[in-house]
This record gives sequence, C-alpha cells and structure tokens, in this order.
Amino acid sequence: MWLMLPVCFVVMGLCSMQLGQDGNWDLLNYHFYIPHAFLNGRMGHDINPTFMQTYLNPLLDVPFYLMARHLPPRVGGFLLGGIHGLNPWLILLLTHQLLPTMRRPLRWALALFFATAGAVAPVNWMGLGRTFNDNYSTIFVLAALYALLRGAKEAAAGRQKGLLIWIAAAGFVAGLGSGLKLTGAVYSLGLLAASLAVPGPLRQRGLAFFVNGCAGLAGLLTTSGFWMLRMWRTFRNPVFPAFNAFFASPNAYAYNYEDGRWFPRDLAQTIFYPFFFAGNTHLVDGFSYRTYGLAAAYALLLVWLLIAIVRRLRKQPAAPRTLVPTACVAPLIIFTIVSYAVWQKQFSYLRYLGALEILVPLALVVAAEGAIRRPKIAVGASLLIVIGVMAFNENSETGRVPWTDDWFDVWVPPFDDPDNTLVLLHDRTMPVGFTLPYFPPGIRFLRTQDNLLYHPYHKNVSKLRDDIAEIIRGHQGPIHVLIGYNYLHLNLLAYYGLEAVADSAMRIPNKFRPLFLWEARRLPDPKGVGAR
Repeated sequence: MWLMLPVCFVVMGLCSMQLGQDGNWDLLNYHFYIPHAFLNGRMGHDINPTFMQTYLNPLLDVPFYLMARHLPPRVGGFLLGGIHGLNPWLILLLTHQLLPTMRRPLRWALALFFATAGAVAPVNWMGLGRTFNDNYSTIFVLAALYALLRGAKEAAAGRQKGLLIWIAAAGFVAGLGSGLKLTGAVYSLGLLAASLAVPGPLRQRGLAFFVNGCAGLAGLLTTSGFWMLRMWRTFRNPVFPAFNAFFASPNAYAYNYEDGRWFPRDLAQTIFYPFFFAGNTHLVDGFSYRTYGLAAAYALLLVWLLIAIVRRLRKQPAAPRTLVPTACVAPLIIFTIVSYAVWQKQFSYLRYLGALEILVPLALVVAAEGAIRRPKIAVGASLLIVIGVMAFNENSETGRVPWTDDWFDVWVPPFDDPDNTLVLLHDRTMPVGFTLPYFPPGIRFLRTQDNLLYHPYHKNVSKLRDDIAEIIRGHQGPIHVLIGYNYLHLNLLAYYGLEAVADSAMRIPNKFRPLFLWEARRLPDPKGVGAR
C-alpha cells in the first residue's frame, strides 16, 4: 500500500500542472500575504490589509509562500497537487479497511476505482493544486477517520488498549487539521460523536469519547494555540473576528461574521439540501458546477433507513454483514450524519464538505449492503451509482490562469521615502494582498474599506477603524492609495481628511487584475470624522 503513495503524489502533481496555475480570489487576497506577514513580523505594522482574513492562522499557508518565493511556479504547482494526492491514497487505505473480506484482486480494483472517483469529485478536483486549503483539511479528516475505524475494530476484538490508542490518534490528527483551518472542526465533532458508537459497554464508549475529545483539543492547541493566544492578547478574542457576538472584542462589531448566503432557505431545503444544490451549486458556493455524489449517498441512506424501519416493524432478524465489518458501520454513519449536520448549521458552504464528498463511494457501499443484504449486488449497485454520478458531475476551473515564470508577475515603482510612507487599501471588494510583499518593507499598509470596518459613515465605529483614523491623522509622510480604479472614485477618503491627487494614478503591473497606486493629500479644510 505504501508503494501507492508516490504514485498518487506524482499523478495528482501532474494533473495539477495540466490544470494550470491557481489565481483564486482568496489567494490574491490573503494566502500569500498572511504567511509573509507572519514570517516578517508585520502584524501590528500593517492593519487589516487583507480584510478579516488577515487574522486567520497563517501556518497552513507557509509552505505555499516558501514555494512561491523560491521555486518556479510549475514546480510549486506540482508539489501542491502531489500533497493533495494524499487524499486518494487515504481512500485506498479506507477501502481496504472497510472491505477486508473481499478477495484481494477485486478489493484492489475497487479501491483504485473509488480513489479515482474521489480524486475527480468536483469539490476535490476544484481544489487540486490550489491554495483553498480545503484539500489539506481533507487529508487530516480521512487519516483521522481511518484511525477511528481501526479503533472500532480493536474494540470489537476486545482490545481496549488498542481502541484507546487509535481513538486518541484519530482525535489528535483531526485536532491538528482543525487548528490549521478551523472549518475542520466540523469533522472533529463528527469524529467525537462517532467515538460513542464504537463496540463495547457504555463505560468503554464513554472513555473513548473522553480520550478522543482530549486528544482533539491537544491537536488543536498544537497547531493553533500560539495563534489563539496572540489573538486573545491583541483583540480579546482567540478566533478574531469570528464569534465576536460572544467575545465582544471592541475591534470589530458585535456579531459573528457569518456568511448567510449559503444557508437553506426553507424547511424543504433544510431537510433535503443535497438534492437542491446538486445541480445548482450557486446555492452553496460562488462557483458554478454540478456534484451529484452527496445527493446519491443521501438518497441511499434514506432508503436504507426506511427499509430498516420496515424490517423492524415486521420483526425481521438483522442479517449479519459479510462485506463491511459491523464494528465500522455505526461509527462511519454517525460521523457522516453529525459532520453533515454541523456543516449545514454552521457554514453550508460546499467547499467545506469536500471530505464527505470524497467518501461518497464508500458510504454507498455501506448503505447498499445495509439495504440489499447481498454483498455482490450491493457492490454492483454502488459501482453503477458511482459511475452515474461521475457521468453527470461537472467540474469548475474558474480562477486558473496559464503558467508563467513568476507566480504573480508584480512590479512596484520605487518610493522616495518608503520607511515613512503609508499606503491605504481603499476598496471593499478588490483583493490586493498578493502585491504587498513586493513593496519595500518599510511601507505601512492600512485598509480603510473592508468587511470589518464597513462603510465609513456607519453609525457604529469599531476601535479598529478608530485606530486607523488616528494613525492617518498623525502621519507626516507621503500617503498613497492602492485601488482597482484608474479614475477618481475616491470621495470616501474624505472621512479620513484626504483626497486623491488628480492624474496621479500609476499602474501596478501584475498577471491578474488592474491595480493603480494614487497619491493622496490632506484636504485643506477636512470635515471627515477621522480627520478631527
């Protein structure tokens, strides 16, 4: 099995190179900037330059930053795709774990097919070789699920020590992933609930739950504890600005900064959401594509549930499983249901559901055997469904660009006095973070329009916006404005007692979008609140 790891790495790395270079909005906004700021001590020097994402844990983006700085883009893209190749490799492991009684050649063929199906599933494929980081999170989730199922088998064999070791490993690995990207907590909670479904007496299951929770917390603190502490000391909110309705940091408004665009609109969508977004991903994502796997798995699980209820009412005896180990069934189903429920309640954003999408083929086998009770027919039905899903799925390649010799191709003009220069980022939607590492290090960047500060004339003013206004008011050197316009649409600068100098716009060449650097000067009679 280990020999398949380099194969998956190379194949997915080559696929990443073939698809093209990443150029998504998040990359242009913060995936390149926040590791730059972290490694170069710019936190506190720059304020809010990449919107609220400025305050995300930068650790997961450090490898990409180093690749983009020191390696040719094609090599970096190959390495990113290769690392993401761990996902199909883990599906190989999970298939062997869940189908131990199947004859070896057939099991290998099925594992390779399921790994391929998972690799090309739309959410996973869209993230291949890119900096969304959801494909990284999936690696931790699948590895943790593998450990959980190993623990369930140990419990079924009466080996409590083995159970606790594997359960602790599952929690710790999931916690590591959650610390790197907090959306992974969706699956940590699913794994925590699943640990209660391992075989054995109630006391043993309770102990597994406790060990999993403690190990998960340890993993979370390992990768994110240092950053949470820094956010707490700086903003009095360890996950700033998230959950600020609870932590009430004065540096942001008192609500949780949720993106409400993706949640179900009514009761029907709440209950049957996968059927609604399967062919219309605009409900749950900003990209347009089709993904039918989750709907197929959801439908088969519902069929299995209905058949189980009918069998129970008819008092039919439960048939023993001969394909999927009984010890693994309940933990896998509980993990899936709880993870999906938490996802829908907290995010409903499809990219964060990639770990379940890549597990669809295995979920179909488990549900099909439960419903049909004939292993060969169950496997055949699962294969047909997966083939149908793959035929109707539609991928999205939005945000990819052709490869060049530099990842961003940014050119920045020289500055007369960079150590005494302010650059204001005065646009609520335009990502400019990818250009900032190319500016002289002495320049200070302040964002004056964003999703934390909102409109300058909002009746409530956060402390963060007050801090920015105070810095601008006391600054004595040159001030520039970096924005995506080459015309005078900067009247909102008056809030800070500034105006743009006519005909001063200088283009900042790059390979992605038009950006212009304006000179700014103080108004002769400033009226803005920030100018007082």
